[in-house]
Amino acid sequence: MRVEARQHFSYRRCGLGITGILVVSDEGHERRGARGRGRRRACAREHSTQETAQAGGALTAAAIDDPVVAAATLITAIVSENGPVLPQREAAIRSMISEIADAKKTDEAVVYAKWAASQIDDATIVIDKLAPFLRERLGVTERNDLLQMVNRAAQAGEQSLKISDQRMLRLRQKLGFEVN
Repeated sequence: MRVEARQHFSYRRCGLGITGILVVSDEGHERRGARGRGRRRACAREHSTQETAQAGGALTAAAIDDPVVAAATLITAIVSENGPVLPQREAAIRSMISEIADAKKTDEAVVYAKWAASQIDDATIVIDKLAPFLRERLGVTERNDLLQMVNRAAQAGEQSLKISDQRMLRLRQKLGFEVN
């Protein structure tokens, strides 16, 4: 076996161009040096991570195990569907969550909710993942309060948002209310 030359390799999948060592055996078989194999593995890991991130944030919503954080995330995701969460709307969400949790839990819930909403493209995914969880954990009056919180958050700020009837209908249905 001999090292023939340094050669520039290109990996189409993640657009990497690297310089590696081309090793040629006595029989004429070629293989790339160690640097190339390590880059291929890194490329495969990066590709896998990108696929996970593109899953629409389903993992982000599925990781929630606290009803307060789930409620804050649900409200924030629905409200942020029409644009970023502005400071006045964030203050309204923080105020509503502070009614049901202490200050530390409120901060944690709002920060996580903002982050999760930025990771998730579609509020439908959040509704599908979190509403059944909240249905199990909340009573009927608490679920009604949650629907009112979503409406209050949409009305907060300089410009009120119109949440689609279809979105609210889906939320009501997933929360376990009868829908006509």
